[in-house]
Amino acid sequence: MIRRILRTYLPGFYDYLRAYSAMKLLKKGYSYDIKRYFDYSDYFYNDSEQRCMMRIIHRYHPIEKGLCMPEMRLGFGRENISELIKDCKKYKENYLQSAYSINSAGYQHYKHAISTLLEYEEVHLSANHALDESLLKDIHFLADDLENQTICKQIEMTKEQYFEGIDASFHKLAASRYSLRNFSGKVKNEDIIKAVEIAQNSPSACNRQPTRVHIIEDEKLKNKVLEIQGGNRGFGSLADKVLIVTVELVGYRDLTERNNLFVDGGLYAMSLLYALHSNKIGTCALNWCCTVEQDTLLRKIVRLPDSQTVIMMIACGGVPEKFRLAYSKKSSPDTVIFEHKYDIVK
Repeated sequence: MIRRILRTYLPGFYDYLRAYSAMKLLKKGYSYDIKRYFDYSDYFYNDSEQRCMMRIIHRYHPIEKGLCMPEMRLGFGRENISELIKDCKKYKENYLQSAYSINSAGYQHYKHAISTLLEYEEVHLSANHALDESLLKDIHFLADDLENQTICKQIEMTKEQYFEGIDASFHKLAASRYSLRNFSGKVKNEDIIKAVEIAQNSPSACNRQPTRVHIIEDEKLKNKVLEIQGGNRGFGSLADKVLIVTVELVGYRDLTERNNLFVDGGLYAMSLLYALHSNKIGTCALNWCCTVEQDTLLRKIVRLPDSQTVIMMIACGGVPEKFRLAYSKKSSPDTVIFEHKYDIVK
């Protein structure tokens, strides 16, 4: 009743109260998000097996990527490798014994990290490039007490093999899609549009379909966008086009939906990656973990609508006849599935 009276006779005051209440609730929601991020993320390096495992994955994957670059730079990643070895030593000292007994995801990735380091060593020895003795000593210290430790091999692939799953089952399609970092040739806009048409089937909250796709093909603009994104060194310049995936904020009304745009946008982006792969377009997902300054600069040069939030970017290009892919080890399903039962308290 009071709300109806205010809305009818004092609409300006009603709108003010509504906006004040909404801002208060929104600040509460984001404060909750901020606290959870600070408490449970690895921002402060508060150690646990999971945090140590995540750091190990975060460290070994750039080595995998470096080993797959079109023009690999010998001796790359020395600082990152030092940090990886430091984390592996910490894992070995604090978590390895218990992780080994249950074959945890941490143990699986710990072994893979060492396997990747051994491949790094082998590649450099084959190229007659001397590595620091201290580095080799650390690698062997970690590897010597692991049973059946093998040397990782990044994936050697042909164009035919890369696309052989696109007309098979979804399982084979999904298993065949890898991020490509060695582009060769151009892709047609009409093929991208076909992929977008497939991605339109992605679910979104209340079927709002808020996702938008911006095709960047102008060479100068593409290079500037990639420079701002910053995570494509060594291969970004080979991409023919860059897709910027955004979500329209105008589609969201309730304050509880503050993060739902990333869910809708993420679902759409994954569908788009599969669809591009099915249309024989090489892709590499590029994250948009940006500063305010980066986001502002991107909006200036691409002139994105203010109402759209950038979710991620996708580098697109033709696929060469032969190339290498990062192994990108996946955790086994039993380490990510949790079953819960509802116990009624008597």
